Amino acid sequence: MTAKRRKSRIGVVGLGYVGLPLAVEFGKQYETIGFDVNPKRLVRELQKQGAQVDIYDPWASRSECRHEYGLQPVRALQRGRYDVAIVAVAHRQFRELGARAVRRLCKTKHVLYDIKHVFPAAAVDGRL
Repeated sequence: MTAKRRKSRIGVVGLGYVGLPLAVEFGKQYETIGFDVNPKRLVRELQKQGAQVDIYDPWASRSECRHEYGLQPVRALQRGRYDVAIVAVAHRQFRELGARAVRRLCKTKHVLYDIKHVFPAAAVDGRL
C-alpha cells in the first residue's frame, strides 16, 4: 500500500482484540468506521489518522457510551455507505441480520469480510 490515503470507506463491526487492530491498520489507508460498545482505543487511533468514526452496536447503551467515552453512537447504519464491511463480533443481532443485509450497507463494489464466521463462507468475500 502507498502512504497516500485511499478514498474507500471501511466499516468494522466489533472492535475486540481482532477487530480493533484491523480497523487501526485499515485506518492508515482508508476512511474506517468502527462499530462496537467499547471503541475508546480505536476512536483515538482513527482520529489521529483523520477518520470520521461512527459507533454502532446493538448491545451498547447510548447514554453509557456518551458518559464513558464521550461518543454518540449512531441509531442505525446507513445503506450504501461502505467499501468494506468487516464483521468482527458474533452478536446474535448481526447473525440474524444476515450477509445480504450487511452487503446493503455497502456500496455496489465492496468487500464483506467475516472474522467470526457469523455468515456462511459462500456469503462472504473472505474470512479467517
